[in-house]
Amino acid sequence: MADTKSSAHAPRLISRLQYILFPRRCALCACVVSPDDALCESCGAAVLTLGNTQRGACLAPFVYGGVVREALLDLKFGGERTCVPYFADALAQYVREETRSFDCLCAVPLHPARQKSRGFNQSDLLADALAARLSLPVQSDLLARLRDTPSQRTLDHAGRQENVQGAFAVPPGAVVQGLRILLVDDITTTGATLREASGMLRQAGAARVQCIAVATTVPKNARS
Repeated sequence: MADTKSSAHAPRLISRLQYILFPRRCALCACVVSPDDALCESCGAAVLTLGNTQRGACLAPFVYGGVVREALLDLKFGGERTCVPYFADALAQYVREETRSFDCLCAVPLHPARQKSRGFNQSDLLADALAARLSLPVQSDLLARLRDTPSQRTLDHAGRQENVQGAFAVPPGAVVQGLRILLVDDITTTGATLREASGMLRQAGAARVQCIAVATTVPKNARS
């Protein structure tokens, strides 16, 4: 009888030991949280979501600000990937709520020089994680970045659109014709980058391109 009870308690003890040695951490600030929580209480209260809405041609579950902004900047410039599974879960939920289906995912590419300097493309990381949740392939060869464009952050709407004109192309030999593509980026503000990139895919014959990003800015006059 004692052996039976010990066997029954063993999984629980192992689980507790794993939590002590490898505690679950908040997806946004990396503080320790309970095993069932994705976010700490502070981050959970601070996250601003957009609900099941679409801004223009792009789906985005979060408002770009506060802890979401900090997590995305830490990912982009510091390589801190703790937030990737959490954001991928949110993106997957958005896609599943769409009634349309897709053939593949494609991340907005960095220029090779920028990717070599940074060591990774944050949109690739998000696309890979999202693809795993949707059981879809990632086709990273559908788009190439031709110019290493300056940062969009200091440009106005017109400047951003001009900055990315001609920045993307579909490489020779890439098979785009008829594909239903989910185009993934980390952040969208004016939508200039995603418009330019998706436009190239449509010109190459894509049947449909749906843009999706983790977060979007919200105009001041649209905030409650």
